[in-house]
Amino acid sequence: MNIRNIRNILTGTIALATLTTTVKADVEVRITGATAFRTAAINALKAQFDIGNNGVSYAYAHNKAAGSVNAADRVTFKGKFPGVAGTTTVRVSHNGSVEGLRAIAVPNTTNNPFFITDAALSAPSGSGAETAAVSGTTAQQVAKFSYTDVLQSSTPVTGALEPSDPKIGVTLFTMIANDGAPAGLTNVSFQQFKALFSNGSQPLSLFTGVAGDTNLVYATGRNDGSGTRTAYMAESQLGISTIVSQFVATSPGSGTAGAVSVIQKVPAGGATINGTFDPTSASTLWGQDLDGNGGYFSGSALRDVLGRTTASTVVLDADGSTLEAASQIHLVTWISTADAVPARQAGAKILGWNGSILDSLNTGTTVSATDLAKITEGQYTAWTFQNLYYTGTLSADEDTVYTAIKTGIPASLVAAGYVPGVPAAIMNVSRGDDGAPVAP
Repeated sequence: MNIRNIRNILTGTIALATLTTTVKADVEVRITGATAFRTAAINALKAQFDIGNNGVSYAYAHNKAAGSVNAADRVTFKGKFPGVAGTTTVRVSHNGSVEGLRAIAVPNTTNNPFFITDAALSAPSGSGAETAAVSGTTAQQVAKFSYTDVLQSSTPVTGALEPSDPKIGVTLFTMIANDGAPAGLTNVSFQQFKALFSNGSQPLSLFTGVAGDTNLVYATGRNDGSGTRTAYMAESQLGISTIVSQFVATSPGSGTAGAVSVIQKVPAGGATINGTFDPTSASTLWGQDLDGNGGYFSGSALRDVLGRTTASTVVLDADGSTLEAASQIHLVTWISTADAVPARQAGAKILGWNGSILDSLNTGTTVSATDLAKITEGQYTAWTFQNLYYTGTLSADEDTVYTAIKTGIPASLVAAGYVPGVPAAIMNVSRGDDGAPVAP
């Protein structure tokens, strides 16, 4: 072999090695699933991009108003990430706990989430170039990671998911009533919850103990792809896949204010809300698309309704017939504390769960030391473990991003005043499964 051939081979080898290194240096991570830890998780990610770019430049886009990235349903970050040599892109699309698990376990055109594409990213300028409230710039892609408020064993999703211990924290929930709840409505017990969600409505007197409280209380809640739904079905002992009877506000007022004029038992297939059919309100995950068994796709949609009054509300059956003429009613549900706080600020009322209440959230925006002790010592049980699952094995770069999220979330939870949840490390109690007894 002559010198020229040797030189050509070496040159080609070096070029191939360089190309391979470049390809390996760039990493893209796609995450889907629950919204309950959305604020803590997005803040943890943003903090890493801030560090990695050292105040220089990176780009991100999300679907909320400017400055509200930590409340986004979808967000894409692109820039330098600590510990990763090349450019890192992290795409997040929150589609619900159980839906997220199904998406990573069974990727296909039905299950794959929609992520914000690079087309929505602004040209980086300064520390974090934000493009907000983007729409129409998404693509359906396969996700590898999923946040979930519940364990895989609480879902119909099969298939091997990792890791064996997916816990990254504790998600907090609370019972809540919509704006206009009377003073006597302060708590919901296991038995009251079962009666309400099994039948769809109960007289207010069941909750207040006052015979003259004849207004009806209606159950509202999430569809069965939601970890919140799975959590309340497990915690109440109704049974995760038990059929319920829930209502949604089909005329919920305009914008973020106004009174709810009509609610309807969720029809099989989904409800029509403000003139637009919403198929996401159907419950299809367990194959139980039945009247009443549907609910809201997102906690934020339910949260907005809870901040509105129901002083003169018409109640419809699933077929559109009138169950109750315009009258004073009340809506009650179980919701994440992250959504409960803004709902309470809009007029909703946080209730106790089986005799224990997070009083501080009815007056403030953080969990007090007294209420934190109720959680960490086991008096307050409206919680589940927040988990982060993935499929297959992780590359070194993927593991770097995954580890940064896990280690960054506890600090984000503390910074948020424990409203989204509690770091697992400070819990002095645990539970073996969703809805299982809480004990040291």
